[in-house]
Formats: sequence, structure tokens, C-alpha cells
Amino acid sequence: MLLHPRSKDRPYHLGLFPLETLARDDSIAEREAARPPRPLAETASGSDGLLADAARHYRQLFVKYADGPVAPQQAPVPNELARRSIDIKGAAYFLDASQVGICEIPRSAWLAGAEPPQYVAVQAFVDPAREAELRPLVARGHETGCVVTTGLGPRFLHSTGQLHKGGPDTGLFVQVVDELGKELPIPGRDFGFGRLIRAQAAGDLAALEERGRRVIRLRLEDLA
Repeated sequence: MLLHPRSKDRPYHLGLFPLETLARDDSIAEREAARPPRPLAETASGSDGLLADAARHYRQLFVKYADGPVAPQQAPVPNELARRSIDIKGAAYFLDASQVGICEIPRSAWLAGAEPPQYVAVQAFVDPAREAELRPLVARGHETGCVVTTGLGPRFLHSTGQLHKGGPDTGLFVQVVDELGKELPIPGRDFGFGRLIRAQAAGDLAALEERGRRVIRLRLEDLA
């Protein structure tokens, strides 16, 4: 990323990024996924260096976007893949990223390197009738040798959910969400149970991130 890009006025939908001109080899992803995970590298605690300076500079540039009125709903994600590609490339130009790419991250990547005394917490804001579809994810968690807990949201928020945010920082949290079907109205409210549950899921995700917990959100359909 450069603070004074030479291409800042160039329409982002014209031309390719350099890496986009390279030949694709889909077998690389399969070979990488099959490799055993590497141990986590030690992270330097110091804040010196050009990269740290650049990060602080950019953080200050975007501080003004961190506060202000919140949109009433998330921006729609276009179903057309070509439109998505244009939007993502546009965001890359806005951030002045030298490269941008889209890839499928293997589900196993999130749990790579997990070991006791860490634990894996599957937080499922899904239809209870579809709880069985969580089994592949739970099985992958057990393969790490860690304790695996499963809770259906929002009810787990009043029990283990307190431990997740207030207990030791040893949890690896996987929030699973799903479309909850037809909206059921709540008497006396201008929103229904579906919207309430989505808000509770988003709130718990934000609370975990605020406390520096390691958390990822997946869609139930992506576990198949």
C-alpha cells in the first residue's frame, strides 16, 4: 500500500492486477491443504519498523470512518460474481492495495495449530432441527485433541456465553449462522424473532472481537 498512489485516478474496472495475469493452478490449493500445519511463529511485541509506522499512519487515516451514523442494514451482496469482482477490486483501489485476491480458505485452516488447553466453541445460531449438520465441524474440532463445546444461540449466551467473554483467553470460537426462515412477529415490536436472533449473533460476535478473542463466522450451508 502506498500513501501517494500513481494510479489513484485510474478507473478500477480497467485492466488487471499483475497477479491476475498469471496462469491458475487449482492443484496448488489442494496440495497446501494437505500439508501438515506449521507451528505458530512468535510475534514480535515491539512497534518499531516501517511496516508498523505505515500501519499506524493508515489507522489514523481511517479513524474518521470508525464513528458516525450506522446504516440501518448491511449493504446487499450482489449474486452476480462479475459484479462482486468489480466491487472487491474497487475496494482494493480505495485502500490502495497493491494486490487483491479471492480464495477459498479450507475449513481446517481456522483450527490449524489448536492444542490443549485451548478449546473449540461452536456457537450455532441455526434452526435446532438442523443441529445435526454441525457434526462435520464438531468432528474437525475433536481432531485437534481440544475439548469441543456446542451451543445453540441465543440460549447459550446466558450460560457458557459468559465464560467465552469473561473466562481465560483459550477459546477458538466458530459462530455458525443460517437463514431462519419466515419472520415471526413479536407483539408490540416493529421487528420479529428472526431479526432479534440475527442481532444477538452480531452482538456476540462483536463482543468477542472487542475482547480480542479468536472468532470466525461461517454459514451453515458452507459446512456441507
